[in-house]
Amino acid sequence: MNTSTKTIASIIPSFDMGAKAIVAAQTAADKVAVKTSDAIVMAVQRHIDACAVVGVPRSLAGVNAIGKSMRDCQVFLDAVAVGFFEKKTITEYAQGAMRAYFHNVAFTATLKNDPAYKIPAKDGSVRAGAVSTTTMAAFHKTLIKALQQARTLGLIDQAADMLDFCLESFDGFSETGPDKL
Repeated sequence: MNTSTKTIASIIPSFDMGAKAIVAAQTAADKVAVKTSDAIVMAVQRHIDACAVVGVPRSLAGVNAIGKSMRDCQVFLDAVAVGFFEKKTITEYAQGAMRAYFHNVAFTATLKNDPAYKIPAKDGSVRAGAVSTTTMAAFHKTLIKALQQARTLGLIDQAADMLDFCLESFDGFSETGPDKL
């Protein structure tokens, strides 16, 4: 360290007071964030409980009505309009509430992302997610799409190898589709 650096360093005031102010502000903000999170959970859970009390069915129609009641709430619409909330945030609250009500579990802020609590579609199926279970017909359909993609990309030799593999490995495999099996 040269002399001028030592001299400059010796005249720089301590940042301890500034750091303490930042830490105090962050601590206060964290406490407010926890209170806000608790208020959100309590408010949504109260709405879910009120829906149960009045007899909203735990069906697709029932949870869709709950979601709509939250997304169309004028207070939320006004808050979104002035930029206090994003519409996406309100949608996520509604999705979590719908899942909580349908599956009869407590609302949490992360419920909207939990694959174990998906809501079945109109036809009773659950929307696609990570592949953990499948059927042979669905697998064949995926292979057919992969063959089509390989050909589209001009990967003729690779497509031929894939087709040979599929024909040799899977009884009844046909490029006409899994519904022809």
